[in-house]
Amino acid sequence: MTHQGRIERANVDAPATPAEQLIELRAVLAVVERLAGELETRVRPADSASIARRHQAAPGVARRRFAAIARDAAGYAAAGIEALLARAAPNPAAARRLALTLRRSLADMERSIDA
Repeated sequence: MTHQGRIERANVDAPATPAEQLIELRAVLAVVERLAGELETRVRPADSASIARRHQAAPGVARRRFAAIARDAAGYAAAGIEALLARAAPNPAAARRLALTLRRSLADMERSIDA
């Protein structure tokens, strides 16, 4: 499994940049994959500069879609992780389902700024 580094943001009161949003959700996905019993993560590293460039070049409607998907994904990721960690015994099936949903959201986020 690849090591996911800690994300340091200069101003935690400022909203996360698009690159930070993708990086943070990918880090969550890596944790969920471990909870699902996957030995190797399928999370690929993010290219922050590329994400920022593509987001900036995308039309406004695409940027708003990206933000909406990121907001939804962060919400269900937080609730899902909380539920998974609250159980006394691991629930790999639930973790696999959450991982699948996160993968789809990450792909949708990237597609929204690539269109």
